[in-house]
Amino acid sequence: MSTHVNQNSNRVVLGKWVDNGGYIGEAKANGGVWFETDSSFFSKLTNGLSKTEGRAKAWSVNEQFLHGQLERGVGRIDLHGETIREVLTNRPKSFTAMEIKYLETNAKNYGYVRDGNSWIKADKQ
Repeated sequence: MSTHVNQNSNRVVLGKWVDNGGYIGEAKANGGVWFETDSSFFSKLTNGLSKTEGRAKAWSVNEQFLHGQLERGVGRIDLHGETIREVLTNRPKSFTAMEIKYLETNAKNYGYVRDGNSWIKADKQ
């Protein structure tokens, strides 16, 4: 229920959450798959946990989404709105940075190559 698709299910869009824009706006405008939970989801998920435990629990949900997309063999995963370098420099502890690090470590195992700010399934190039 948190995975959404507009027009193009072969493109995942990642990036910073921005009210009425950001990666979600990009996927809605130009097609793609994005991960968006109900606004109360993470507070319910992490209720009663320490900040560290809550962050780990919240990350596990994002990680499952990315893992599922890699398993599915989506054609491309695009970072929108910032470069990888900008995210890792300016927001190194953000979930976007965690997603980048996850993809840098795991995407190649599923046949992806990084091209700029995207990971492209090698047989889809």
